[in-house]
Amino acid sequence: MKKRFYIERTAAIVCAIVALLPAVQTFGQSAPPPPPVQTPPTAKTLRVTTRAVQVSVIAHNKDGRPITGLTKNDFTIFDNGVPQKIASFAQQSSRVTADVRSAPTSVPEHVFSNRLEQKSSVPPSVTVILLDTINTDFHDMASARAQVVKFLLQIELQDRIALYALTQKLIVLHDFTSDTSVLLRALGKVEKTDQGSTAQLEQSTALGSAIAEAQNGGHSDGNAGIFLQGLEREHVSDLTNTVDEAAAAFKAIAQHLASLPGRKNLVWVSGSFPFRLDWKPGSISDAKSFDSQITEASQALSDANVAIYPVDARGLLAPGLPVAMNRPSQPPPATLDSLQALAQRTGGLAFYNTNDIGGAIRRAMDDASLTYEIGYYPTNDKWDGRFREIKVEVKRPGVHLRYRNGYIASPAEQRTPESGGRLLTAAARNPLEATELGLSVHVDAVDSTGGRQLKAEVRVDPTQMHFELNSGHWTDNVEVAWIELDADGKDVGHAARTLKLNISDQSHDKVSREGLVFNETIGLVKEAVELRLVARDIGTGSVGSVNIPFTRLFASATTATTPKN
Repeated sequence: MKKRFYIERTAAIVCAIVALLPAVQTFGQSAPPPPPVQTPPTAKTLRVTTRAVQVSVIAHNKDGRPITGLTKNDFTIFDNGVPQKIASFAQQSSRVTADVRSAPTSVPEHVFSNRLEQKSSVPPSVTVILLDTINTDFHDMASARAQVVKFLLQIELQDRIALYALTQKLIVLHDFTSDTSVLLRALGKVEKTDQGSTAQLEQSTALGSAIAEAQNGGHSDGNAGIFLQGLEREHVSDLTNTVDEAAAAFKAIAQHLASLPGRKNLVWVSGSFPFRLDWKPGSISDAKSFDSQITEASQALSDANVAIYPVDARGLLAPGLPVAMNRPSQPPPATLDSLQALAQRTGGLAFYNTNDIGGAIRRAMDDASLTYEIGYYPTNDKWDGRFREIKVEVKRPGVHLRYRNGYIASPAEQRTPESGGRLLTAAARNPLEATELGLSVHVDAVDSTGGRQLKAEVRVDPTQMHFELNSGHWTDNVEVAWIELDADGKDVGHAARTLKLNISDQSHDKVSREGLVFNETIGLVKEAVELRLVARDIGTGSVGSVNIPFTRLFASATTATTPKN
């Protein structure tokens, strides 16, 4: 498909070259970059890895009520048994202040941004409810939805809830809001996804039953061993795909929430948890337990200060079904251990054998009502990929603490064109906006004689850019991709390029104050209903994305006389 793409360079951009990015289907997660350090022209570049560990601590009394007024001196934190110096300390509350209660910051018409705090006056704590339709029976999900509806009818002003669904892909039903009516309408969209997901779940369950039957002697002829091996291979393949989808969704959510300060909650409502964690401190297994996928996902959540709360929907009795048709509500021991381990890695809780999903969601939100955010730089600076145990102690008696039990000391990812391409491609395919690199886009729609066009002014947050001084000029590269999506979310047109920045001191000062600004004119294909901008700063590796829906965008567009090219 031939695309029309026009570029208007600003004075700050010396050259922009077109470079299509590789289409790699894996998600990447980079560690938060250090603050930009400008290098004098005559000095050698010295790169030192200094990485902070952030721990969100919940402090309750014996009645489960949050304890206020603790200070930095009340806490001692240990990393693998070694006491650490607390570098940062803050008490945070999810209570909405007067500033947050007011309307969101006024955003000019036709301006789109990936800054969550500009969209919905997001308080320090937010909660994502992830409805896992791909691993949940249709009747269980129907009952779970009813429980979520009951909860949504009782949410409070300070609550900020997002609804996502996991089907064949991650679906954003609605991002953060406290508007019950909006959330209830969004929840109705889940029903459309249940039937297809249930078919896949039933197929996987049937495979598992067939394997059990074969193992119990159901096939006694000479081909039983071959038959069983074939079933197991197919079953493991299905499980691998399911786990990969869940892990990718967790990473996407972590990337989306990373820019928000404070503790965030992810309530994962699922009828089955298709993984087993044979995990021990100090080791990462790559066996069929799927440790590697879940470890990467849980680490991404921990890095973004997101606590996961798995909720087993199988404990809910589906209306109209005999009791005998309901499966056991308590997971098998191996799965139960995995649920608890996953929650403990991020500082959350696992809920099972319960009919109260709403209570589980409220518990997650109450946990974040008051937290102590503690940061430290580990004295052990060897990032060797091993697990390190975190232990927090408090001097005051009668205080019960909960926090994530450790982290993986993963080495910093080596930046290569391939890894950069993976990050950019993952963000391009992710319906959730990446927020690490702040982006703001002002668009004007034009109905020209040659078809629809958008004129866009893009502003990049300079705090996540890294310029280096070379021969008297400041240099940095920014990769930019535009993706056109149809009503089904499919890519129907795209273009990508690298902005190679080589600017003077004066221009560098302006970019540092106001951000990097550049303009583009984009010719759109007829099928497109949404445009997605994805950008990555090469200097820091930070990625950001912005979704630009066309709803009402072209209703007020004026017909132009732009010649057809």
